[in-house]
Amino acid sequence: MVNKKLLETRNRMKKIKPKFERKDVNVYPSFKGKWRRPKGLHNKMRNAFRGHKAMPNIGYASPSVVKGLNRAGLKEVLINNISQLDKITKENTIIISGKIGIKKKIGIVAKAIELKILISNLKDPSKYISEIKEKIELKKKENTKKKHARETSKAEASKSQEENKNKEKKLNESQK
Repeated sequence: MVNKKLLETRNRMKKIKPKFERKDVNVYPSFKGKWRRPKGLHNKMRNAFRGHKAMPNIGYASPSVVKGLNRAGLKEVLINNISQLDKITKENTIIISGKIGIKKKIGIVAKAIELKILISNLKDPSKYISEIKEKIELKKKENTKKKHARETSKAEASKSQEENKNKEKKLNESQK
């Protein structure tokens, strides 16, 4: 496990670190949340004049031992399929990719629970599985209801067409 003191230092430093933004962020709203290095010769920000925005520098960096770790000191690994779970150790926590479907996601979550692996992007994995299964069952029931309604409406339509044909035949016969 990593050094707890370094992890606490990193977490404390991250709270103090400013959000680095472009020079004229107060003039142009589209600059908000973006960073470009100031390059002008007389640029106050580049020259680090007091009262101007801070620029990124090495002093804001985390200790190299704890770089890439989450707040608990575990390395986060992106998972796309069940076979990748076999490579996960106790020093890792997983993030389930948002690009995969619900069925594959349920399988990954179930296997992670079985292997007692932490999942970063789910609060309660077992509750998540039960909710998703309920949603799937509800959707199946709705689909069967829709299918039944379609079939009954088709049957009614065909009956009404047959009745109309019979009426037309009777009218044609009576006119002759």
